Amino acid sequence: MKKKVFFIFVLILFSLELISRITYKETYYDKIIKILTQDPKLLWKTKPNLNTIFESVVLKTNSFGFRNDEISLKTKKRIIIMGASPSFGWGVAEEKTYPYLISKKLKGYEVINASIIGYSSYQGRILFETVIKDMSPDIIIFAYGVNDPDRYRFFRNEDKSDKDLKPLKSYDLYFSEILRKSYFLKKLYLFLADNGILKPEIHFRRRVEPSDYIENIKYFKDECHNKGIKLILLTSPFLIPPNYEKYSKCLEKEIKKCVQNETGGNYDFKKIQEAQLSQIYKDITEYNSDLLDYAKKEKISNIDLFKIFENKKDLFLKPDKDMVHFSEKGHKKIAEIIIKEITKK
Repeated sequence: MKKKVFFIFVLILFSLELISRITYKETYYDKIIKILTQDPKLLWKTKPNLNTIFESVVLKTNSFGFRNDEISLKTKKRIIIMGASPSFGWGVAEEKTYPYLISKKLKGYEVINASIIGYSSYQGRILFETVIKDMSPDIIIFAYGVNDPDRYRFFRNEDKSDKDLKPLKSYDLYFSEILRKSYFLKKLYLFLADNGILKPEIHFRRRVEPSDYIENIKYFKDECHNKGIKLILLTSPFLIPPNYEKYSKCLEKEIKKCVQNETGGNYDFKKIQEAQLSQIYKDITEYNSDLLDYAKKEKISNIDLFKIFENKKDLFLKPDKDMVHFSEKGHKKIAEIIIKEITKK
């Protein structure tokens, strides 16, 4: 009898999963997650050996999950660019990204684009410790910052800082992946959210606090100094968000109230995130300022991309709704500036 009940239960679950898989409509979030895989230490990384279409362009990755050719034995000086989706080349063909353009102009260097979508400086620090330092770089370009003040993550989206998330055990990671990939659970979540039964949690904690951001830069500075690596720091360009004037005056803890006053008391999570974007913009200016102050104090090479890109919408991919990703023109501009910095005497 128990076996029969169990069999029926499994059959029902299988049927629900099959029907959900057939009827499920992929979300924008799903398209991003599809090219990523969870990692116990790094939280996530880009899937290795991809050959797919992402954001309307061809996306190919090597065995490390980097948007780069396979990395062979070192024969030239090596530049490694470490950053998030803007440096990864979100929405831009690889041959138009600034890492690729630098590689074509600086013939005496090998350029590796080790940028990963959604990465914070904390993840960059772990990536350097576990992978990058063994690649014997001669120059590290530090392009983290845009995700550090964010309140949300692609995976393990808890209201905690990145460094406070404990590494997952292998079996926890395995079951987490099974649950995440279930189409039935995805449909159930969307149904509950669309009907107001399940309300997404508002997060207020930054992924990396300003003091930890500088601590992560200090880690790179010390490691690069000890290994004879030249370090170049980049600030993070960020356009002023739409409705910035409306939401920038709201205290973050009162954002929900500000939005509900606007929507007649309705809980609109998308508008709450839009309002939080104004707070993130203010944070970005603080993080960039802190980076420049630290670079000046420690005499570290730096480029203030935020200032160079400020209010220049043509340097951004979709400036009306995307505040951070660069257009082809933006990538070309960055390549020119970094080449000038590397080759100056």
